[in-house]
Amino acid sequence: MSEPPKISWSARALPILAIALLAVGAHWRAMSASYHLDDFFRATDNPGIEAVSPLSRHFTDPGTMATLPHLIQYRPLLPLTLSLTRAIATPLGIEPVEAHHLGNLALHIIAAVLVLLLSHALARAASDKGAPASRWLPFAAAALFAAHPVAGVAVNYVSNRDLLLALVFSLSAMRCYVSAAQRGGGLAWLGCGLCLILALLSKQNAALFPAVTLAYELTIGRRSLRDPAIWRRTLSLVAVVGAFLALVRYGLDFSDADQLLIERPPLEYPLTELRVHLFYYARNLIYPLYLSPLPAVDPASSALELGVLAGAAFVAASLFAAFKSARSHPLLAFCVLSYFAWLSMTSSILPMRSFAEDYRQLISLPFACIIMGAALTALPRALRPLSLAAVCLWFGALSNINAQHWESEETLWGRAVTLGTTTQGHLNYGRSVYQRDPALAEEHYERALELNPNNVYAKINLALHWIRTERAEEGLTLIEGAAAATPDWAVTQRWLSKALLEAGRRDEAIAPAARAAEIEPQSELYRDELVALLYERASALQRIGEAPAALPLLELLHSKVERHQDSEFLHAWALHASGALEEALDWYHRHLVAEPTSQQARLNLAYALKDLERSAEAAEELRKVLELSPSNADARALLESLGR
Repeated sequence: MSEPPKISWSARALPILAIALLAVGAHWRAMSASYHLDDFFRATDNPGIEAVSPLSRHFTDPGTMATLPHLIQYRPLLPLTLSLTRAIATPLGIEPVEAHHLGNLALHIIAAVLVLLLSHALARAASDKGAPASRWLPFAAAALFAAHPVAGVAVNYVSNRDLLLALVFSLSAMRCYVSAAQRGGGLAWLGCGLCLILALLSKQNAALFPAVTLAYELTIGRRSLRDPAIWRRTLSLVAVVGAFLALVRYGLDFSDADQLLIERPPLEYPLTELRVHLFYYARNLIYPLYLSPLPAVDPASSALELGVLAGAAFVAASLFAAFKSARSHPLLAFCVLSYFAWLSMTSSILPMRSFAEDYRQLISLPFACIIMGAALTALPRALRPLSLAAVCLWFGALSNINAQHWESEETLWGRAVTLGTTTQGHLNYGRSVYQRDPALAEEHYERALELNPNNVYAKINLALHWIRTERAEEGLTLIEGAAAATPDWAVTQRWLSKALLEAGRRDEAIAPAARAAEIEPQSELYRDELVALLYERASALQRIGEAPAALPLLELLHSKVERHQDSEFLHAWALHASGALEEALDWYHRHLVAEPTSQQARLNLAYALKDLERSAEAAEELRKVLELSPSNADARALLESLGR
């Protein structure tokens, strides 16, 4: 067999450059996108990403990923890379949100280039022996992926970086696998294993990688299930995935499934997903006009519903065609099987929290783009460039329009409400318009609770609105119920504290603020809010002559921080007024280390020393006061009473 013709450097580089430029042209508006959805708990107020080092903490503590318990999954590369882009933002003089979107765009470009390289490797492996692989199909597939609006969702949504990372490493692992399967070599197998582990560390959708390689062997690899090589390779990858999952489950005592899966009526989820595959995901591949987060999807109640039957027929026909054409069209058969395999984790039988999400398709999108590229390849040669340009222009224009919706909370959730959204979508829209139109916000908070009476965040926001509009008791009852229903959520305790403050019940606000700081001791926000509350109340008690009552508040304050304003002085005086003079001396000295010119602290220290019959030390402190203020009558009178 003759060697394939050598390809010049420019012939290799130009398609890659074209793909990168197309990706930038389609998704550049993402740079002006805001934070949305889980970003507020993963990329803004998350103490886990405030510093890059130590890197190891992300791999040993899943909690660095998010500040809400139910959003925590074991995806350590997400908080690690978010901390890196956050750290890079400052020296570059840009906002962290822009840096995060730049990072996502860079990952998307890398993924698009990998689609080009993998598509070429797959096409070459699938071609007849000796026949050169088409270079048009890989370029078309990568171009479609680069411009596609579904891919743009991950560029616009910061927290979608986990799926972007998983896609990049899964494509890399597949490229290594194809090379190893074709030519062998320990380095390619090692690269495949390492990339698979990195994909798993990004998002556990990568656990389906062995199923994709099995599909490769049965189609492009032209092997049968009786071939021992299939099972050696597949089971080796299954062992890698199994070892990883076991390490997380038993080594870290953590399970993603516990966080993601919910109880649903039997068959509700799989039946609904059959409809979703056709009328949502398949539609978005070719007609992505209706992309929006948290789309409203009515659950299926019967297998005999027309939509369910149509969806089942679509999935069955696609899989049947793939198996029938595995020999004649192995590349297309492999792409069909891979498309459904990658989607199966979130869109088959495992009951996820939501029926559909725009970004779930991302990891399947490259294989759908290869199929679309093959359809364009079937056109007459003269029509291919024009057809590809037209489709990419269509996708690129929609990607830019979609990115405009991501620029603010109001634009994003306003569109979601227009297209139909879930309880969380109505809540988010209400929050986004609250300052402009509180009545409209209230309407959507109530709509959110109609759709889900257990929506904690809708209760919080509606309660705060009621408190501000002279319905304080109703509001407090609502938010107290939300906090009681989620006793281990720091966020609900924090907002209960804020609600009590707004209602003027400042003393009662301390306990939930303390609970929030206790649940999440790593949160500087919760700690600082608690400290401010404690200091304010302790100061108020001392002003009305009840200094001893401030002592437990100050003890809690100083268990969180060393000092806050003149908190050491307040602590000293509370002890002094309680008769704990020896302890008071220590706190006076602490305050004077920070504030050596504090006359009142030295004067109080002198009084305490006098009461302890340590007259010489008291006199020394009084002389220091008089050095600072020779006219201080209290200091002079006390010094004279000491006979000094």
